[in-house]
Amino acid sequence: MPDSTTTITFYTHCLHNGGIETVNANLSHAFINRGYNVHLVTNHIGNTDALKLFHPKTKSIPLNAGKTFSRITRLIQYLKEHTPHALLSATHFNNEIAILASRFAKTKTLIIPTEHSTLSHDCKTVPFYHPRRLTPITTRFFYPKANHTITVSQGVEKDLKTSAKLSSNITTIYNPIITDQLHKRAQEPCPHPWLSSDFTSHTPTLIAVGRFAPAKDYHNLIQAYHLIRQQRNIKLLFLGVGELQQQIRSLTTSLNHNDDIQFLGFIKNPYPYIKRASTLVLSSYYEGLPTVLVEALALRTPIASTDCPSGPSEITANGKYAHLAPTRNPQALANAITQTLDNPLPPPPLSHLNQFTLDHAADQYLQIMNLPTHTLEPQPLATSAV
Repeated sequence: MPDSTTTITFYTHCLHNGGIETVNANLSHAFINRGYNVHLVTNHIGNTDALKLFHPKTKSIPLNAGKTFSRITRLIQYLKEHTPHALLSATHFNNEIAILASRFAKTKTLIIPTEHSTLSHDCKTVPFYHPRRLTPITTRFFYPKANHTITVSQGVEKDLKTSAKLSSNITTIYNPIITDQLHKRAQEPCPHPWLSSDFTSHTPTLIAVGRFAPAKDYHNLIQAYHLIRQQRNIKLLFLGVGELQQQIRSLTTSLNHNDDIQFLGFIKNPYPYIKRASTLVLSSYYEGLPTVLVEALALRTPIASTDCPSGPSEITANGKYAHLAPTRNPQALANAITQTLDNPLPPPPLSHLNQFTLDHAADQYLQIMNLPTHTLEPQPLATSAV
């Protein structure tokens, strides 16, 4: 039986309405309902609304730390004062802080960094002089000093083994994305007229969900859409916000598609939109594990995606459950979208989707932490917004 005094700590920079928060929140429910204490340690609290995703018994501990030195010293103090059984950190820089703080704290806490991104691609998205360019070097120094490293996909694991020279104590655990709450929220009404069954029966509507960030390569999607629109009537909805949104809007205007493409911004519950779309499109040139593809599979929405590193190939069983296209190739993506609209592939069986469920992920995490996996209560689940 779990020891009720055993504490599992999540450590991240601050809270957003994003994938990492969803993963940690869902795991907080699983761990607490299995009898463990859960702490959420942040450098800054960030979006307090995201706290509502976590189990009510989760103890939030903001360090109120700005600069790197302050983050390290305050995390050392936390580790000495609370001595959690394990600390699960997220995002690369925080992973390094957690590993460094543990060396000075000299406690028995297991330090388990989680890597959500393909580092070799991520470091190339910034200018040559940016500190993130040094990620492969710092990774090789810090990550071997962790007790175990968790990656969110086999592709991220392979990349990390190469960039960090890790040969052991590294495991892939797919994010716990599929929940009862996801299906429940997908049944809520969808207010957009383009996603009504009457409209989509004669005019297909594509949907893209995610941040307007370089990795998403929405320029590629707009160009692919432009090629398709010359041949057939079709609509496109973007859900999300980000620094490149205005660029994509400008490209849309320049191609005269303002009547056919809409930008809906932040949507608190994206699942009714995903469920009712004709096709979900992922145009990224790199990912870690694109959550939205798993959500679309769970909701039985056809998928057209780039075969980027990492995740789409794993999620779709090497293209068995989605039409895949090479990255940064508008014509290939347009072809994949057209194929999906005209000849959608069959949805995956439950046995395939099970690897993305909360129970499956929680058991794997607890095994790595050398803790019992016994379930004490049914688990209420959290979901994220876009």
